[in-house]
Amino acid sequence: MGYQVPIKYYSGNLAFGVKDVWAYYEVPGFYYDYLSEEKKIQKMLSQSVVFSGIKTEFHLLAVPVEQEIEKISREYEKQITGALKEVGIDHNRQVTEVLKEKYGSSHKYKFYLGVKMLPYEPDRLVENLKAGFQGFKKSLYQFSDLYMVTEKEIEQYERAEKQIYHRLSRNMRAERVNEQQTQFLIGRNFTRGIKKVAPEGMNISYEVRDGKRYVEATEIKRLTEGLVDDSAMDYIKIMNNGKATHVAFLCASYFAYESEAVGNEFIYHIQELDFPVDISIRAKVKDNSSARSTAKGKREGLEAEITFAEESGSSVPQEVIEGEGELYKLEYDLKKSRKPLLETSVVLCVYADTEEEMRTRASILKEEYKGMFDMVLEQPHGDQFLLFNEFLPGAELTVTDYMRVVEPNFLASGMFGATKELGDPVGFVIGTTGVNHQLVYLNPKLAAQGLKGTVTNSLSVAIVGSVGGGKSVTVNDICYYVVLSGGKVLLLDPKGERTKWIEDLPELGNELNIVTLFANEEYRGLLDPWYIAEGKDAEAWAISILTVLLGGMNRDPRFKIISKAVKAVGAQENPCMTAVMEYLLNSNEQACVEVGEDIEAFYGISFAVLLFGNGKPVKTINLESAMNILQIQNLALPDKKVEPKDYSFENVLSVAMLIPITAFAEKFIHGDRSVLKIFVSEEAWATLASSQGKQISNKLSREGRALNSGIYYVSQDVGVLEGAIKDNIGMKFAFRCKDDEEVTAVLKFFDMERTDENAELLKTLGNGQCLFQDIYGHIGVLDVDPVFLELFKAWDTRPPMEVS
Repeated sequence: MGYQVPIKYYSGNLAFGVKDVWAYYEVPGFYYDYLSEEKKIQKMLSQSVVFSGIKTEFHLLAVPVEQEIEKISREYEKQITGALKEVGIDHNRQVTEVLKEKYGSSHKYKFYLGVKMLPYEPDRLVENLKAGFQGFKKSLYQFSDLYMVTEKEIEQYERAEKQIYHRLSRNMRAERVNEQQTQFLIGRNFTRGIKKVAPEGMNISYEVRDGKRYVEATEIKRLTEGLVDDSAMDYIKIMNNGKATHVAFLCASYFAYESEAVGNEFIYHIQELDFPVDISIRAKVKDNSSARSTAKGKREGLEAEITFAEESGSSVPQEVIEGEGELYKLEYDLKKSRKPLLETSVVLCVYADTEEEMRTRASILKEEYKGMFDMVLEQPHGDQFLLFNEFLPGAELTVTDYMRVVEPNFLASGMFGATKELGDPVGFVIGTTGVNHQLVYLNPKLAAQGLKGTVTNSLSVAIVGSVGGGKSVTVNDICYYVVLSGGKVLLLDPKGERTKWIEDLPELGNELNIVTLFANEEYRGLLDPWYIAEGKDAEAWAISILTVLLGGMNRDPRFKIISKAVKAVGAQENPCMTAVMEYLLNSNEQACVEVGEDIEAFYGISFAVLLFGNGKPVKTINLESAMNILQIQNLALPDKKVEPKDYSFENVLSVAMLIPITAFAEKFIHGDRSVLKIFVSEEAWATLASSQGKQISNKLSREGRALNSGIYYVSQDVGVLEGAIKDNIGMKFAFRCKDDEEVTAVLKFFDMERTDENAELLKTLGNGQCLFQDIYGHIGVLDVDPVFLELFKAWDTRPPMEVS
């Protein structure tokens, strides 16, 4: 006799089993790892409410899904445009081959919730009689090669499903699965560890006659290809596509009916293992009265088992004694409360290419779950095929020997839906996360698309941490991929660390433009506000620069003098900063002359020539290339720990230089809206040290989404990114911090609570490791990987080691 599929038909998110109809939903993963204990308890209570409110049988599935490197690469390749398109595509394909060889296959987890629908019951008696006859005919069809369902039945189930979806979406953000996802859940049961599920986008065929749909059995069987052999009794061997995999199903035979809210994450824990594990949980909600009867019956059963063991002189297993005590307590609790219970079956699935490896994985799983969660896992003989079927959507619970009564809080504490997933579904690889080396993809332009599930629409990014942790490698890697995919980058390089890119990155050709500004007369005025902007904008930049140079604030009397002089010069034919100084020096008012003299003190410093134009520009700065790097030779930015009152003339002038550079960034960001544009603000703390710098940065961050642009703030000091700037930042990268105050500031920046564990994590991150928050709000540890050694060497800013 051939394999009888326990699913007969599916439509939308409805799966029609042999007996009942189920509605299935995908539950988006949520961040969990670094929450405080209080917030973890809140997550547990929220899920407990959901499970208690279902009021019928439900099915939880946690499924490892292979990251298809080739498929993701092809999807990303479609997005590559611009002058470097051919280079970008070629590089993407090289990366793909290296990743396949380096990491093999990795997987992430998806979560599905199925809810059993109440039987369709027509209202009128005549329809009841018709339905009874129809049900008899349907049963005949179900044992043949046809399955029949009426259009009215489907309409009724769809109407009832809307109510289920409404309740679930309020608490779990559950989304209806589509038919392709249902196909995947059916097909993968027969292809675990062997190959990808083949039928993508396959439509199920049926014939309609007299308001009824007739479905051939072969329509479902197309998804069940492969030979399933359960002759070994304690595992199943699946042969498919010329390969074989060995699959074992482990049932939880013992676990406490209640548990601690934190520390019982037995569902979430499978993501900590270095091999894939599936979980299928079936639960029936029992009201308080039924729950009390069930608890009493279970307790009496254990008492009988204990009595029999004592009379026969056998020892009573410890878990049986503990179970009796728990059930006494449960009965007492139920009498005092009105809470329901869940009659629950927990099944885990492991698989491997060889029987030996499968048994090793099963042993590891048993040991870990016994030690960590006091959960006993058994590998039952004879029931493996039935358990195999239980993982299918729409199938029924058939192995009832391992059902246990638990509180909703117990199941909720397992943390169904908690994920370690990071990054975007499609993009370039920035690194890996977790013990499974799950690949983390980035697509820097996605935040502005308003995609469902994202928690930010900002394209701006923060990269913070101590010196030497990996900030430069990360920002350089992202910028490289942005220009290869068709975007543009303007990168401020205050230390001149990227000069060698001309030799290191020949593939960029003329699209790499390194502009180095020297303290020579031929570069005079290249950062003069009137060379960069016009009218009121130029005047505002000039006032900001002079205010920083003189250390003045808006309430300083000199501010009015500067403002008046700038506006007067701005009305002239060829305005420039030198003209402002001369206007003040030639004034009849002593106060104006003194301000002019203060400005003149900076005028003689070597690279001040860049700020003080004479109205006759000799050169211009061209930012039309894909990658633009702006360097100022001998820029003397102060150490971030030095107070502004202690700045030298060179320090003050260097900080003032960042203002017109930010003006260039504004001009750059207002370019073609169809192109992603990124301004990288190295030493961002210096740019944001003045009120003018913060004001400019806030403006650019706010406008970024509309202009398809983002600012990448790179800083050792996260404190400068608080306030409005923090609110306009999307992705966040935090590398190692050692200072306690800085650790606290970083955790606050990530909206994470300061706990001993979180603080220790930040202090002990290795080189190239960072805490990463993506645009979906997920937080995890990212191991940055430039993939190619040549790129790492190009990005590396460490001084070369001396060789003796």
